[in-house]
Amino acid sequence: MKKIMNVFFALLLVLTLAPKSHAVMGVTEVSIRGKKATVVLDGYLKISGIDVLKRGDRIKIKPPIYVSKSGKIFPQVDFKNSALKKRVISAIKTGKPIGSKSSRLSYKVSKMSLYNPRGKRSSMKAFSAVTFNNEIEIECKVMTGRKGPWISWPSTKSGRKWVKQVNIIKPAIKKKIEKSVLAKYEKETSYEAEIVPGGKSLPLTVTEVEVTPVKGAGSTKAIATIVLNNAIKISEIKVKKISGRTKLKWPAYVNKRGKVYKQIKILDPDFERMVVKAIEKKEPSSKTSSRISYKISKYSPFTRGG
Repeated sequence: MKKIMNVFFALLLVLTLAPKSHAVMGVTEVSIRGKKATVVLDGYLKISGIDVLKRGDRIKIKPPIYVSKSGKIFPQVDFKNSALKKRVISAIKTGKPIGSKSSRLSYKVSKMSLYNPRGKRSSMKAFSAVTFNNEIEIECKVMTGRKGPWISWPSTKSGRKWVKQVNIIKPAIKKKIEKSVLAKYEKETSYEAEIVPGGKSLPLTVTEVEVTPVKGAGSTKAIATIVLNNAIKISEIKVKKISGRTKLKWPAYVNKRGKVYKQIKILDPDFERMVVKAIEKKEPSSKTSSRISYKISKYSPFTRGG
């Protein structure tokens, strides 16, 4: 019995002293000036201009935003993981770093929306975003200049100077991430599809698929994005597991009254099964097509309101 207890306490001591893995990004630097804070996450991602709102012993933070000429507000930093946000708040509250660097860098280009204003010339070519460690999403833009396309990270104008709101302070990491953003942009602008007039029935195929696992979202296990026939891109498809089977929840619009309007209606069950198969395998269809045909199948004039 004594030997068993000695082994037990030895194992307990090993588990106590063993290095723990840190799933949440660490706040490796923090500074506060007045009502503004700056933090560095994992030693490379610097976020400045965080508004700090104090109410007694509690504080709230507002990450950087961009306000357009029309007054519309666009968040530049979005915490995808509440644990990371709490860690940032704790670091700002104590004025001290908290946590350790993540064991490895993980990121993905989570958004790419081409910008092409009609009748106007613009150096901005696309709105994009990068998600780091599935915990925080940073907005950015694809710009173009004399030397070709480049990445603009969030910044704000202070007087005559532009002040960076987000900066990747490790050059090697910054170069790697920006290369990925530009590769995604080039891919988005290189799709080629043949439009067949007349709304003919042509086979729809999955020419590209991207699946991002999610945790803590109940039956939703992943979010998928697909491209059909190199012409139609559908994002934010919820991939659910119900009784061991994969079910898809297609994007929908919910109005202020809570009424749900389906944005996509599947008319062919075989097509949905094909999409499920592509998402499960994380691979395009075995046979793909770049031919697309369409027709306006619904037109309902809006008569209510202004």
